Amino acid sequence: MRKLVTYPNCSKGGVSSVIRGRAASEPDTIFDVIFINDRGGSRAFDDLPNVNVRIIRKDRLSAFLKSLTKAIDYDAIHVLSQPVIANELSAEEDAAVSYEFHSSNMTIVESEISELQLNQLAEIAVPSKQMETWIRERVPKRFRPRVNVTPNLVDKVSFRPEGDTSYFDNDRDFPVSAKPIVWVGRFDRDKGFQYAVRTLAQLPEEYFGVFVVSLEHDPARVAAFFNECDTMGVRDRVHLLMDISPLEMSNIYRSARERNGAFISTSLMESFGYAIAESMSCGLPCVAFNLPILDIHQGPLTSVPIGDIAGMSEAIQAVTAKGKTAHA
Repeated sequence: MRKLVTYPNCSKGGVSSVIRGRAASEPDTIFDVIFINDRGGSRAFDDLPNVNVRIIRKDRLSAFLKSLTKAIDYDAIHVLSQPVIANELSAEEDAAVSYEFHSSNMTIVESEISELQLNQLAEIAVPSKQMETWIRERVPKRFRPRVNVTPNLVDKVSFRPEGDTSYFDNDRDFPVSAKPIVWVGRFDRDKGFQYAVRTLAQLPEEYFGVFVVSLEHDPARVAAFFNECDTMGVRDRVHLLMDISPLEMSNIYRSARERNGAFISTSLMESFGYAIAESMSCGLPCVAFNLPILDIHQGPLTSVPIGDIAGMSEAIQAVTAKGKTAHA
């Protein structure tokens, strides 16, 4: 089989993780993946021989994809976050185009729906039952049967309990006795980074915050993060990491597990919760705000009410006091 996938940003996380999970689970399928912007992830697929990555300028993308789909008979075409491209490709009768929604921001979703030629799409794909409900509420009834759940798959090649656990051992700035509290996301409202910083401020000084950020190019938002750290008095207990590869990320999760740390999610909205799934796949316990999406995840997960900083702090101390998480 051969599949075409196109998405704007080529980073080391986010949608790249979605694509990696699929490619790892379908080793006999060739994935041609086309991006517009290289956000540090152009080498993120080098270890997967069935993935071909191309970065194509936005002004050339449409012509390139049309030429590609005429030259190659794809079994499936997956378009993400590009309604105009989906409309152009799905206009061809033999093109089976699946439009995928992965954002939990319904303002963005509604804007994309308004641009889509829904009658031309073979499928509208979403990563969870919660997202399925949200999308079905926003499309005309006759298109609702086309909304299907395609669960995101964790890349088990990278994210597994066994493997390197030396990440913090090699970091001289990280105290030997520190317990890492790992947070992954972007510095926007829906990810709730302020709650993570405020949670760290309530934890004893042995806890260090490890904030992993991708696709963050706005200096003002980074400055807002550090201002929050300064305000809460935790600047000296914060590590900011950017553009981390999947292999490094799995090392961070396992290394945090070995140091009796935890993963925290302060997201206020999620369409799937990829980092939650990946961290637990590495055996790292997770504490998260209680969102409906959490029901799909299996593993060492503790939930607290949204915004409950005290509850999150208590839960973190409880799960990290138990010692190393059992893993197989």
